[in-house]
Amino acid sequence: CPVVASPTGGLWPAMAFNDSIDIISGLTEGTNRVSLKSVFSQFGEVEVCWVPPPNQRNEAYAFIRFKSKDIAALALQACTE
Repeated sequence: CPVVASPTGGLWPAMAFNDSIDIISGLTEGTNRVSLKSVFSQFGEVEVCWVPPPNQRNEAYAFIRFKSKDIAALALQACTE
């Protein structure tokens, strides 16, 4: 997963809840919905991708919802290896 660096440095998905992954930290000001969706689409169809505005990233998590929980699990596995 090229966008996710490590638990200490970059984007870090917390866990997959059914068909979704939360991004709990590491979003840069330049990260947007289109770029995040593009990265995670390599694992399968992304139905929804939401990124909070830069001034709210300490208060709200970004998330990606996939077409299935199997795709979410695959993406999470790739990002935690």
